[in-house]
Amino acid sequence: MMPKERRFVLFALTGLGNQVLERLAAAGVAPDLLVTRAERGPYPYEPLPYIGDVAAALNIECKIDVEGEQDVVQSTASLLLAATYHRKIGTEVRQRCAAAINLHPSLLPQNRGANPMFWSIYNGDSVTGVTAHALTDNMDDGAICAQFSLAIRDEETQTSLRRRLGVLAGGLAISVAEAHRAGTLVFHPQAQAQATTFPRVGESHYQIDLRQSAEQIRRHVNALRDWPLARLGARTIQRVLRVMPLDAGATSTSSLGQTADTFWARAADAEILFQLDGAT
Repeated sequence: MMPKERRFVLFALTGLGNQVLERLAAAGVAPDLLVTRAERGPYPYEPLPYIGDVAAALNIECKIDVEGEQDVVQSTASLLLAATYHRKIGTEVRQRCAAAINLHPSLLPQNRGANPMFWSIYNGDSVTGVTAHALTDNMDDGAICAQFSLAIRDEETQTSLRRRLGVLAGGLAISVAEAHRAGTLVFHPQAQAQATTFPRVGESHYQIDLRQSAEQIRRHVNALRDWPLARLGARTIQRVLRVMPLDAGATSTSSLGQTADTFWARAADAEILFQLDGAT
């Protein structure tokens, strides 16, 4: 039996992918195949249904990673759109599609890499967004066809930013799908000289450095809420509750005390009251 020709294939994971899939369906431009992955555990930032279940409720066919990739290779697709996948989409898959486009949650060429939401908050960026760009062999460097932006709020957390970028990505996905169908997509190369790339966030990025300013520490804590959470030594931090100016003559970077729920510490320019994880 000949494999079916695919009009529109979405590669996406639970999280940002949910909003993209649901908004595409609501706009009448739903994909005819979702390719996702069986990742370990539920989405960690907030309670969300598994994207495969969302697809089933929308009567959209769903396949898991290799099976889905082989489906595309053995058939053809007019449009492949990726909205987080945590796996490189190879040349063989891309070449079977008239257009293969990724939705990256930053304003490329800034914040390339695996964890742009963390780095946008940690680095104090005032604005971020979602970029639609051509998939290539190199991560996040393909020509751009569209960008939507939003301002980063003062108390933005990774959870809130992911949710807001998901809404933005859904709107961008609709715009890309409609423009592709109309034949009006236009690509322009990225300004490589302006590119910034940051590493994948891991254990080494969880520890707060009390030699930094209170503002940097606040952003660091927010960038790790509500998962995987910041650390201060063996303590796991949920949030910054209060920042107080240093007393005259105070020695910086020293511990000030702890209760069952909170921990005071002295940073470079202020005293900070942290809420420990598990406190209410």
